[in-house]
Amino acid sequence: MFDVKPYIEKGVFRQLQDINYFKQVKPFFCGITWPNEQDLSADTIACELKQVEIA
Repeated sequence: MFDVKPYIEKGVFRQLQDINYFKQVKPFFCGITWPNEQDLSADTIACELKQVEIA
């Protein structure tokens, strides 16, 4: 699981607080991006992934 909460409080990422905009996410060069060019790289995502146990 990757938690975007720490990112959506800052700068250009604040737009991601709008759930309709957030849902427009697309894969982009092994990372993810939104229409207004906010993006998270694969390295950032990989460094902050957290394992979740499924019951």
